[in-house]
Amino acid sequence: FMAGERPVAGMMKPPSDKGDVPTSWISYITVEDLDETVAKAQELGAHLCMPPIEIPGKGRFAGIADPQGAAIAFWEFAK
Repeated sequence: FMAGERPVAGMMKPPSDKGDVPTSWISYITVEDLDETVAKAQELGAHLCMPPIEIPGKGRFAGIADPQGAAIAFWEFAK
């Protein structure tokens, strides 16, 4: 979803290999270096729920859960 020329939200079908995944929303934080951010989050106790995935021409994202179980995702725009 776009606001003019700026991407502000997205939607995707759950991966077929994940079974029945309930419909949900997740917040994304844009980052400069996805791999570095994921590594730091894991160092601080986060659980990697979804390893980095590339969307050709758009960027990469990954999902984590903090030590209390709250989920969030990181997004690195394509360079």
